[in-house]
Amino acid sequence: MQCSFTVLRRIALTAIVFATSASTTQLVAQGAGGAAGANPAGAAKKAMTVAEIEALVRGKQAAVLILDKVEQNCLAAALTPADEKTLSAAGAKDDLIAKIKGSCVEKLKTTTLVSLLDDSKVTPKVRELEQACTAGAAAACDSAAAKYEEGIYAPQDKHRSAELYLMACSSGIEGACDKSIDLYDASKDTVDIVNAARLMAVQCERNIAKFCLRLGKGFEAGRGVPADPVRAGKMYAQACDFGAMAGCAKAADAIEKSELTAADIDRWTTMREKACKDGHAESCSKLGEALTNDKRFPKDMVRGGDALVRACDLNDLKSCSTMANMVVKKDYTKKDAAWAVGVLGKTCESGTAADCVLAGTLLIEGGAVPVDSAAAAKRFGAGCDAKNIVGCERAGDIDYALRNFTAAATHLPGACDAGRGVSCRQLGALFLHAEGKPDSARAIASFKVACDKKDGIGCSVLGDLKRIGRRADRSLVEARAHYLVACDASVMNSCVDLGVLIATGRGGARDVAAAGVLFEKACGARATRGCVQSAHVKFVTRTGKDGASFLTQFDEACKNGELAGCDFAADMLMRGDGIARDEKRAVALLTTACDKGYAESCSNLGEAFVRGAGVSKDRAKGASLFEKSCAGSNPHGCWNLGKLVLKGDDDITKDGAKALELFKNACADDDSAGCVSFAEMYDRGDQVTKDRDEANKWFDRACTLGWDDRRCRDKK
Repeated sequence: MQCSFTVLRRIALTAIVFATSASTTQLVAQGAGGAAGANPAGAAKKAMTVAEIEALVRGKQAAVLILDKVEQNCLAAALTPADEKTLSAAGAKDDLIAKIKGSCVEKLKTTTLVSLLDDSKVTPKVRELEQACTAGAAAACDSAAAKYEEGIYAPQDKHRSAELYLMACSSGIEGACDKSIDLYDASKDTVDIVNAARLMAVQCERNIAKFCLRLGKGFEAGRGVPADPVRAGKMYAQACDFGAMAGCAKAADAIEKSELTAADIDRWTTMREKACKDGHAESCSKLGEALTNDKRFPKDMVRGGDALVRACDLNDLKSCSTMANMVVKKDYTKKDAAWAVGVLGKTCESGTAADCVLAGTLLIEGGAVPVDSAAAAKRFGAGCDAKNIVGCERAGDIDYALRNFTAAATHLPGACDAGRGVSCRQLGALFLHAEGKPDSARAIASFKVACDKKDGIGCSVLGDLKRIGRRADRSLVEARAHYLVACDASVMNSCVDLGVLIATGRGGARDVAAAGVLFEKACGARATRGCVQSAHVKFVTRTGKDGASFLTQFDEACKNGELAGCDFAADMLMRGDGIARDEKRAVALLTTACDKGYAESCSNLGEAFVRGAGVSKDRAKGASLFEKSCAGSNPHGCWNLGKLVLKGDDDITKDGAKALELFKNACADDDSAGCVSFAEMYDRGDQVTKDRDEANKWFDRACTLGWDDRRCRDKK
């Protein structure tokens, strides 16, 4: 059986000559010649003589065709040295003569059949088929091959099956060609794989695109043929031309590996368009990118956009992202913002953080699509989860605005840790106002980071906390520093707050002129508080005595809700400074401002009740107003209350210890009168051990805060 198997294998392997050193064009031409020279199915075969072969050589017949005919019909007799000289003289190449010499001989062919029939494992039916096959019956070759392939009525033998299919193929049965190629190509035998490549070349020349494609992959991988990317590209191009769209994509890939000429660009574009139309998403994506964003290609936003939309429809998420951004920028107008939002939602869910943020931005800004804060927060949150800091920042902002504090606490820390001052400020506000569980320490820490990042509002809030001292250790020095940063960041209210501290000498040196500059800056930015305070500085530093115009400004500011204007107007009316005195009107203005929480006016109103100025004298009422003013962080209100409880009377319980504490707090808050009263208690030994040195320390402190006393002037 080994003898018969070897002969059949040799017949199959030499049916089509495949010259691996030839060019791709030569390779295919030679393969085609072999196929064309095959006898039709069932045709009678006649062993060839040397004379017949010589005639073919002199007739310039292709070598592959000559060899194919010899192998199909066998030699009438083995070549002699004289025969070889005859063929050489006729023009046959040495390699062709050598292959002819190694071909089958008619006598051997008959012997092969006898040997084949002796295989005891093959059923008589299969033997009959093989005998008919060797006699030239193509259908019998095909049937016998199937039996060996399936292992029915004969042992399963993929090699023999492939060879029989090849014999059927050479006689014109197309399906047999495909089966033979598949079996050879699936083999682990290098010879079989080479044979498969040879057959693919023949089928490719017959315009069977799938084999051009497979041969291209062979050249690309060096399977059955030498690795050759250039030849691979040519095979892919043929596959594309014959209708295999995968070949178009692969041919375009091959073109990309070289420097593109104008002709290459045209070919590449055509191939990508074919593949894209056939549903190859990568080709759509590459075509779109080339036409919209590659300087080597002529820009065509519409054509390129269409390709990207097609890629997106084929679920290429990168193309979806690109197209959505193009639509938003109006670089492509065949789709609208609503489409973009939908597509961005899909790419966002796949983990593209920037698209989450863009979708959220469209949903929160509205205009092109309806505003949907909840959906925007969801998209920003997804971006944050994907480590996009802008997503964290905006998700936190919206969550906080929607009072979704749990979600805000999840999103804001990431943005704050990344140095987003606004997010640190929002996080601080979250800790400061958290329902039921405020965390002042974390709030202060967050505002501090925000301020360090030059977030003006964060600095402003931190300044307020340090000035008021309710949630933080009070420090007017720090408050000034924070207000300065906020003012420089154009937070005009902080310019005013800083100016007030400077004008009153709290937290540092007193400088009315510098305060006036700050107030004027705020006023120029249309901050009414700044205008009122600026007017007050001009009032106290005026050279004349007229005050009517200032009263008009303060009164108008008061009517517009600026409570400092109420207080300034009341002070003018109470003292008759540049205008006629009107204590009752002053009391009315102070009452309005105090009722609305202006601590300075509560203290001034308390003084009116204590003195009976513009209102019936009522020391108890005055004390309650001083207490309200003190609780509102007005140090002068604390001092006024301290004076009342220190003395006591029928309406007010005397409490020296409380007075001492109130004076101490007022002094700590840079109220010079509070420092004087605190020093006097040490000087008298009232509620404390008498200590003249300690008293002098606090008198000196009062001097630095603007106390106008002889001892201060003497020290100078």
